[in-house]
Amino acid sequence: MIDTRPTVQLAFAYTTLRPNRHGVDVPTRRLRILTKRADVSRTYTQMYGAARPEVIITQLTHKLIEASLDQGLGEARLLAKDWLVNLTARYNELILGNDKKAVSTKKEALKKRLDSEAASASGGGSGSGSGSGSEQLAGVVYGSSGSELIDLSFPKHSNLSYRLARYVFGLLKNPILSTEHTTHPDQRSYLQCLYTGLEPEFLCKTIYPTLCGYRDLNTPESNRHVLTLSAAAVGSALSAQLYALPGGVDSKSAAAATQPPDTIFVLDTFIGLYVWYSHLAEAVPLPPPQNCELRKLLKAIKSRTPLISPRVIFARPGMGDARYFDANLIEDGAADTNAYSYQHFQDAVAKQTVAHLLS
Repeated sequence: MIDTRPTVQLAFAYTTLRPNRHGVDVPTRRLRILTKRADVSRTYTQMYGAARPEVIITQLTHKLIEASLDQGLGEARLLAKDWLVNLTARYNELILGNDKKAVSTKKEALKKRLDSEAASASGGGSGSGSGSGSEQLAGVVYGSSGSELIDLSFPKHSNLSYRLARYVFGLLKNPILSTEHTTHPDQRSYLQCLYTGLEPEFLCKTIYPTLCGYRDLNTPESNRHVLTLSAAAVGSALSAQLYALPGGVDSKSAAAATQPPDTIFVLDTFIGLYVWYSHLAEAVPLPPPQNCELRKLLKAIKSRTPLISPRVIFARPGMGDARYFDANLIEDGAADTNAYSYQHFQDAVAKQTVAHLLS
């Protein structure tokens, strides 16, 4: 059988010095050839399971940076939202719907429910509300029947759950796509250059920073999953409760819920390491001693961070430097329209995905 897997072959020519029979070093040409074959997913389930969210988001980020330069920030933001809507719709169709007949049946049932809810909302008459079409109807009943069809958490693929939607949310809040007037053009240009040169692991930290909780200075291993960037997640860790992420709770996560509460939190944004002491860590010295395990962890993160040396900031509640930690809890949002919460973002994506499926 012929092997039809995708194959990449690299040839590297170079010159080295090798001694000849007289013991004199002479230039010698060498050619090294590397051949690599890649496995191909045979089903959609295998394809989603093999996907690496960090690489996907890196490619998306590069595309959005190019779009923002060529077409403007507004178009780039729309492109990011449309990408997530299309991805979510296809996942719901191909994975959760199982087959076209089942998806069609769900769509028809949902349409009937939408029509019924819309008729009830207009008092049984023709109605004269603003807007029309499936998008308006989806907005009316999302949360009651729309959620029966739409799932944003990629429940059957733990490698994608929690991450993709939050990365897109982080991109929209990031200065490279933010429409806030506080973003200086020079800052945006710097970040565009920085992001195009970072490896996926580090680029994703700049988009959606990593937040972990720790029990004390000498227990640097976190007991729980990486926390979401919200005050609710921090509060749950402080009270030793499991803050469950989409995709369910496994046995390891359930066991972590019985562990002592986290008292110290480390936020890794790539450009900064922000260590926040909660009210449960009032007796813990700040800054921590140089020989403690937390210091060693911070030094290890700094040593493997490329291009820059992250700034390390320690703070307690009420201290001025605590603003660096608070500002990165981006899921909580704020009162102004630009700083919307992750829940609002999730609702909007779900409504648009419903409309996309019904179109």
